[in-house]
Amino acid sequence: MCNIEEFVKLLSREEKKHLIQLLSVDDMNESGRFENGNYCPYCHTKHVIKKGIIRKHQRFYCLECKKYYTVYAKTILNYTKKDIVIWKNYIKMMFAPKPKTLKQVAQELSICYKTAFNWRHKILKMLNEKFMNDNLKGIVEADETFILTSHKGQHITGVKARKRGGSSKYRGLSHEQTGVLVAVDRNKDVVSEVYGTGKISDVQVVKVLSNRIDKESLLITDGCTAYKNFAWVENLKLKQLKAGKSQGNGIHLNTVNSYHSRLKRFLGLFNGISTKYLNHYLAWFKFIQQKNNDCNFLFNNLILQ
Repeated sequence: MCNIEEFVKLLSREEKKHLIQLLSVDDMNESGRFENGNYCPYCHTKHVIKKGIIRKHQRFYCLECKKYYTVYAKTILNYTKKDIVIWKNYIKMMFAPKPKTLKQVAQELSICYKTAFNWRHKILKMLNEKFMNDNLKGIVEADETFILTSHKGQHITGVKARKRGGSSKYRGLSHEQTGVLVAVDRNKDVVSEVYGTGKISDVQVVKVLSNRIDKESLLITDGCTAYKNFAWVENLKLKQLKAGKSQGNGIHLNTVNSYHSRLKRFLGLFNGISTKYLNHYLAWFKFIQQKNNDCNFLFNNLILQ
């Protein structure tokens, strides 16, 4: 009987590569999805039976709704044509402390660039839908930050392409500045969302923050009238700071402004982000801040739920 070292030497280059991939993703385990008993993800009944193997995964059959499914049903991994191990390695690379570029990921995993791009946005869309549901309480700070509007990847008639980076043609706020409203409480729960362009309006504040702040909270903002009207409608205690200057006793906007600064540094890591995907990147950044790139949590508590 050969030892492990001798066994590894007998493997081909491709087999060694596959073994490394398997060992690197062993903390992302599908078994947790049905730990409370197998159920149909479509009708939620437990009247299910095993029904063969498909793509190396156990297939089940629901006796109630007559549907077949695997452990990946109703997730972004369902019907994938790639090995799940490749997906897991992709997630590891995407949420590494220094994430690799799409080109680097595509080369290392032997997938095409378009697949790497599509997978990134499938994951980020899922994050935006499942992870951006915080409710705020206690002392809540709210303020806007602005990102230069980008139509990267789109050809718009009459709009001249801008080189990477660049600056707005207009001074101050304009339609070329996309506004992001961020609200943070002292427990580090966050609400962040693109609201539109230019100065924020009453309707836009309501759209982002309505029913997201506990009624006993203290809302701290700058002097924008839209927040005053929102606080009156929502019956919230409000403290507005002139020019955003702190007043001591914890009355400041330092927490939300610090979040803005870190967010912009994070967005600066990428070669321009299309505004249509900006909410996806807000979700990515929030996940980094709150979960510290915990791939195990991402896989078991978000992707498979």
